[in-house]
Amino acid sequence: MVNVCDLYLIDKQIQHGNITIDIKKNYWMDKVADDSEIESYLKKSSISNLAGKDTVDKAIELNLAKRSSVKYFSDVPFLMIYRFRESY
Repeated sequence: MVNVCDLYLIDKQIQHGNITIDIKKNYWMDKVADDSEIESYLKKSSISNLAGKDTVDKAIELNLAKRSSVKYFSDVPFLMIYRFRESY
């Protein structure tokens, strides 16, 4: 599982209806990653929680999700990706 967000969202709270997401540093920010690292994490992860325009756009660019799957919390794009893989 990977959590990736645009850096400006750290320690912010975003809402959609009665759902609130706290983008807490201790949960969302293990490290600051560059674009190539983020791409690698997204491609390998079976579960991804993504927040922010740049981050969500990267997942769509990599064909990991469709734009129609994006939800908006306080005008911030938010996307959850679950990829099921065959077990061996």
